[in-house]
Amino acid sequence: DVVNEFLNHKDEIYTIIGQDMNEVAEWFKIAAENTKDTKPNLVLNDFGIISLDETAQNSHYQLAKQLMELGAPITTVGMQAHLGSAVPPAYVIDIFNRFQDLGLDIEITEFTYENSNEIVQANYVRDFLTAVFSHPSTSSMYLWGFAKHEIGNRQNSALCYEYNATTHEYKLKPSGEVWMDLIYREWWSNEEGSTNENGVYDTRVFHGDHKVTVTVDGVSKEFPIELGATSKQYIFNFDEGTFSEETGTFDEKGLRISLDSEHDKLTVEGNVNFGSGSDATMLVTDGDGRIVYFNQVPRLATDGSFTFNTGTSNFLATDSQYTVKIGSQGRNGVTFWMAGNASMYDYQIKSVNLTTASGQLDSFNQIQSTDRVTAEVILKTESQQTVFAALYDENGKLLAANKAMGTKTGDNELTCTTSIAMEGTSGGAYIKLFVWNGETLQPFTEAVLFD
Repeated sequence: DVVNEFLNHKDEIYTIIGQDMNEVAEWFKIAAENTKDTKPNLVLNDFGIISLDETAQNSHYQLAKQLMELGAPITTVGMQAHLGSAVPPAYVIDIFNRFQDLGLDIEITEFTYENSNEIVQANYVRDFLTAVFSHPSTSSMYLWGFAKHEIGNRQNSALCYEYNATTHEYKLKPSGEVWMDLIYREWWSNEEGSTNENGVYDTRVFHGDHKVTVTVDGVSKEFPIELGATSKQYIFNFDEGTFSEETGTFDEKGLRISLDSEHDKLTVEGNVNFGSGSDATMLVTDGDGRIVYFNQVPRLATDGSFTFNTGTSNFLATDSQYTVKIGSQGRNGVTFWMAGNASMYDYQIKSVNLTTASGQLDSFNQIQSTDRVTAEVILKTESQQTVFAALYDENGKLLAANKAMGTKTGDNELTCTTSIAMEGTSGGAYIKLFVWNGETLQPFTEAVLFD
C-alpha cells in the first residue's frame, strides 16, 4: 500500500500537506522510483467500497482517476472487505465492472465475513470468492486473518477454529473448507504429461506463478515461470537449466510464425481470424518442388486456433530454399520462402494500392492494354525491403516485372512504389506482388492479385 484509507483520514492529511493532490501523486512516484521490482505493485487502498454505499465507491473511483491524471503510477485499486452483512455477489461484480474502466488491477484486502450461521457463512465465502476469481480485473485477495487467534476482534469471521503451533495444523470451519477446496483444488493447476515427437507439451493452466518440472531419462529439473491471461510458449533448455519465452505477435491475417534455429524448431500458429474450416495444413517444398514436409492439424473447437511445431533439421539443407504454404482445407492461405540457414524477415503489409491513370483498380478486367499499373505497398518493418510487381499469363508464364526499393515514410514504415506497363504484352491473366528482403534480395512472401 502506498496510500491507505486516504478518504477517511483526509482532514488529518490536509492539515499536514494542504489540499495539493500533486503531493499525494508524488508519493506514488517516489514509491515507484525506490522499489527494486521491475513491475512494482503500487496500491491505493480504502474501505467501504465493497458495500451498498455508492458514495464511498464514487469517492474512491474519482480519487484514483484524479491521481492518475496527475501522473501517479498507480497499478492497483485496493478494496477492503470487512463485511458484517452479505453484499450480493452480482452487485460485487457491478462494482468491479465500474472500476475496470480505470485500467488498473483490483485487489480485495482485509476480507472478513461475520455470520454466526457457519453454513450460511461458508456459502457466502464460496460465492464471494467465486465472484472475485471470475473477474478479469481482479489480481488478488487477502484475508484479514485465517485463525481466531490472529484475527483480532473479528473472531467470528475466522476460517478455522484453532491452530496448533506444534503440529502446524488448522481445524477448519466450513468456510475454511470452502477456501481450501476452491484455491488449492478447484483453481490450482496441477497438470502433467509427455511431449510429442516434436518435444512439445500443451496444456491450459490458471494465471499465476507456476513451477514446471521437466524429467528427461529419469533426471528432473525445476523451472519457475509466471503465466498471465494470454497464451505463452516456453523453451526449456534441460542441459543448461534455463528457459526462454517464445514471443511474437499475430499479423492481421491471424498468423504467427516463429523460428528458433538454436533449438531447431519452427512454430506456426493461427487464431480464429486465419482462414476457415475445420483443419489447417502446412506444406513445405524444396527448390525443385518436391514435398519435404506436410502436416494437417485440426483446429480447436473452442476458438478455432491451431498450432504447428516441427523440427527444421529434417528438411532444411544449407544454401537451399524452401516454400512454405499454410492454408485451410487444402487451399493456400499464405505462402512464404525460408532459406536453408533458417532466416526470416519481419515485416507486415499495411496497405496495397493498385491504380491506373483512370483511378483505383478493383478488378483485373478493368485494365486496358495501354495502361500502366502502379502498385503502392506500405510496409511496417525495421529493415529494407524490395517490392516486385509481376504480370503472368494464364499458364503462369512471366510477361513483365518491375521492382522498387522501399523509402522510409514513417517510424518503422517503408513505402514501395513500382509499376508495370501493359503495352507490348498480351494474354495477361493476373498480377503477383512479391516482397523481398532489400539487402539480400531473398524471396520472402507473395500475394496473388486479381487472380
